Amino acid sequence: MAPDPQRLAWITLLAIMNEDGIAPLASAANLAHTARISLEDAQAALLAFTSPDPLDPEQPHEGRRIERIEGGWLILNAEKYRAIASKEAATERSKIRMQKYRERLRTVTAGYAADGNGCAKLQKVTTSGSGALALSEAREDQEGVQRETARKRAPVGSRLPDKFTLTDQRRAFAESQAADPELQFAQFTDYWRAATGRNATKRDWDAAWRTWCRNAANYTASRRPGNGYDPLAKLTWKPTE
Repeated sequence: MAPDPQRLAWITLLAIMNEDGIAPLASAANLAHTARISLEDAQAALLAFTSPDPLDPEQPHEGRRIERIEGGWLILNAEKYRAIASKEAATERSKIRMQKYRERLRTVTAGYAADGNGCAKLQKVTTSGSGALALSEAREDQEGVQRETARKRAPVGSRLPDKFTLTDQRRAFAESQAADPELQFAQFTDYWRAATGRNATKRDWDAAWRTWCRNAANYTASRRPGNGYDPLAKLTWKPTE
């Protein structure tokens, strides 16, 4: 139901996004030029895509489609659209190959029927050569469609929700790992909200929080005297993905 310029802008972003779901357009003017729409329409589209959906704010990212990052825009639900495109492409390839197989099968069948040869010889020919290859390729594509469907049904990761707070349960787990709940939660949320790329999305943010707390506890323990800690060494810690 969106205006035509917004649909053109959205299709353009999906078409040029890379494997990390990033559309490398630095400005609204770049989007306007690429999508062949006016600058005003491009600005309106970007505003709509970065704003929550007032009709359904409970959906992932509150209905936002994109997020501004350095050098472009991150498509927040890129995996969803990539899965749809892959499934449609595989289905179309399977359809074309089956059509070619049927055409070859009809040609071979007509040729051997005219010669008056037996059914055994006809069956041998129709199940070998180019006809069998087309059938094999069609079956492989069908299996590919099934795999894509299964992958699409698998849980999809999301960025850290705005409603992710330091609940009593999360606080208790941090304390059980001898980690400062307030300090670690502030570092955890700042790190993941600033992160970009595919690693910035998780399927289970509570599991990510527990991993963060364990890593923080291990890092703190490694700096205690008697554990080989060198105060002059530059120790860095990055959370385990």
